[in-house]
Amino acid sequence: MNTFPATTFSTSGTTGLPKMIQRTHRELILESEATKDAPKPYPVRRLYCTPMFHAYSFTDMTINTIRLGLPSFYMRRYNTSFAQKVLQFSATETLVAPPVLMLLSDQAQADPEERKNIQSLRTVICAGAPLSAQLRSKFTDLFDYPIRLVQGWGMSEGGWFTTFRYPECDDTGSVGRPVQGYEIRTSGLDPLVIDGDRLASELLVRAPQMPRSYLNNPSASAEAFTKNGWLKTGDTGYIENGKIYLVDRVKDMIKVNGWSVAPAEMEAVLYRNPRVFDAAVVGHGAGIDEHPVIFVVPKGGEVSPSNITDHLLQFVARFKVAKCEVKFVDMIPRNPSGKILRKILRQQLD
Repeated sequence: MNTFPATTFSTSGTTGLPKMIQRTHRELILESEATKDAPKPYPVRRLYCTPMFHAYSFTDMTINTIRLGLPSFYMRRYNTSFAQKVLQFSATETLVAPPVLMLLSDQAQADPEERKNIQSLRTVICAGAPLSAQLRSKFTDLFDYPIRLVQGWGMSEGGWFTTFRYPECDDTGSVGRPVQGYEIRTSGLDPLVIDGDRLASELLVRAPQMPRSYLNNPSASAEAFTKNGWLKTGDTGYIENGKIYLVDRVKDMIKVNGWSVAPAEMEAVLYRNPRVFDAAVVGHGAGIDEHPVIFVVPKGGEVSPSNITDHLLQFVARFKVAKCEVKFVDMIPRNPSGKILRKILRQQLD
């Protein structure tokens, strides 16, 4: 059981071809125990609309629901009947990705009856892509009581790395604390200065419930896993008061005249612009010509490139905006979990 494969997962392939990774029975058992939440003062009844094959929800949907005896209800996928299903099954918890949270928020905001339907929810876990402060507020404002909305972080390579155990909640943007068994540290290489005094670098993760290689891919394994068991997550972040904060993907960082620019930071600011429906930032060019390209889906009305750059200058350093190029598009390509497919955007620039 320690070495016998139980599942084979595919990575999301946001930076290249997907890679396959196997996890053993022992690793999944350890993860299911590590992600078991603390006792709660309400009956736990879960409604799932996330894919069962996704590492984010697999262990909960296939192991913990049975092992812990949790009443659980499964939808094939998210659709507009979700709020009605919450009411029908008296669901108190659910797992979502940001795109689902946005659709549910829009639906409940537009229809008072749908807003009423979701009032039984007590805890919502959001993962798979960054959760903006604006979307957090939009969703939590729908409830007549303080709903617990927490983030999680993980990868196909090792399941859940972080989240918050009940009753802890967070509104600082953290993706949580390390779950039981996980060690998380920063590499210290190529540090990025955040908010003037915080240093972010690539996050490294190690745990007994993690595999040590990709399936039949020794070159990718050697690149991602160190000899002493650390996984190079490819995520830039920092640790503060035991909480993990993500900044951006290492491969997505943009160098402007030697200075690092994090696309996720720029995007978080763009989402605060009432004229912007969606946005994404990628780097283009090489050497001294490298610069950010901003893709914007406008939210109706006239929007000019100067409207976008002027808004950015209110919140980020000038060097991050000075060489920006703005392009208006009809949509931002994303994978099913809501991650921006930056490689497609880069291809549009070639």
